[in-house]
Parts: sequence; C-alpha cells; structure tokens
Amino acid sequence: MSGTKILVVDDNDRGRHLLRATIELEEEYEVMTAADGREALELAGRECPGLVLMDLHMPVWDGYRTTTCLKANPKTADIPVIALTASHVMGEDLVRAMEVGCVDYLQKPVPRQLLLEKVHEHIRE
Repeated sequence: MSGTKILVVDDNDRGRHLLRATIELEEEYEVMTAADGREALELAGRECPGLVLMDLHMPVWDGYRTTTCLKANPKTADIPVIALTASHVMGEDLVRAMEVGCVDYLQKPVPRQLLLEKVHEHIRE
C-alpha cells in the first residue's frame, strides 16, 4: 500500500485498529499507528505524515502535550492534527485543542463517513 501517510495516535488498541481499518478502506492512504505521544512524535518526525488523528486523553503524554510538541518542531509544525476524544465535547476541551494547534475535533466513536470527510478535508499532500 502506498499513498499519503496518516498517523493515528490512540492508547486504546481497539480504537487504533478501528480507525486504521476505516481509513485503509480508502486505499489511497497509508496508515501508521502510535500508542502514545512519544511514539507519535518519533514517527511524525521520521515519516512526515500528511495528517495526524490524535486522541486527547492518553496517559503520560496526552494529545494536548503531544500536539504542542509537534507544532513546536519546524519539521512537523505544518502537519494538520485532528483531535479525537471519547468524552463528550466540552467547550474547554475544544478551545484547548484549538489553542495547541488542532485543526478540527471529533468525538469517538466517529461515524465512518464523517471521519473520511474530515480526513479528505484536512490532508496535507
């Protein structure tokens, strides 16, 4: 498989698998996954994906901290990040996600069509 790379960051194994499987149905994307923020930073720096789907609520390095680090690195600063969370969208969470540099915000479970629409909308070729 080849195409635009997308990095899915989620500490939940099942969540990572479902997002990956949904996106890979499109066949135009190559999906990489990371289980935590540190792994995500390493992969993003090495692979320069066209988009990152970032779970906000992870232990150790949450999505806010990880996105802040991505945006602080000139090599990864321009990669669009879509925030993902399983909790109800709270005004503070949405504001904080946008403040650290996320371009969009989705609540899990994300309906397939909405996920793919957002991927197409924000992908950086």
